[in-house]
Amino acid sequence: MGRTIGRVIAALLVAGALLGATIAESQAYVGIKGGIFDPNDDNKGLKNWDNGYGAELFFGGDVEPVSIELGLGGYTTKPDKDANDSLNTGYAAGTAKGYLPLGPVSLYAGGGAGYYFSKLGDEDVDGSGLGVHLVGGAEFSLGVISLLGEVRWSQVKIEFNDASDKTNVGGLMFNVGVIF
Repeated sequence: MGRTIGRVIAALLVAGALLGATIAESQAYVGIKGGIFDPNDDNKGLKNWDNGYGAELFFGGDVEPVSIELGLGGYTTKPDKDANDSLNTGYAAGTAKGYLPLGPVSLYAGGGAGYYFSKLGDEDVDGSGLGVHLVGGAEFSLGVISLLGEVRWSQVKIEFNDASDKTNVGGLMFNVGVIF
């Protein structure tokens, strides 16, 4: 797990430097969002796992014609059965989004990639890997803040403790949030 944390820190430093350089001349923002995580039904994934919850803190900036964001977040889920297991997944991800302004409401769509790390239950079962995601949603401007509603799909293949197969720990997130 120590190497995983080191990789995450290195990835965050590189992503932060790139994001900072990219948005230095743009309008920067920060936001938080959270919602329901619906795990995938992939046979090599989280089939028969319940919905969970997740949250993300994100930093971004407008670089015409898109916005670039760096998000730090995570989600958790449990099996359908009465088990004490849980899957906790954290990530650092970059996203590019394009907007369609419609007055005070702006629709957006985009995608990106990130580094994900997961821990299964209380056991010493963990893993990490790269994942991709797509997002779509709407932002409603209230002047100094904006409210958002978003759907996020992710595909994340993680190899747990030298397992022979990778597990897809991705799924859908249904988020609401606020941008400052």
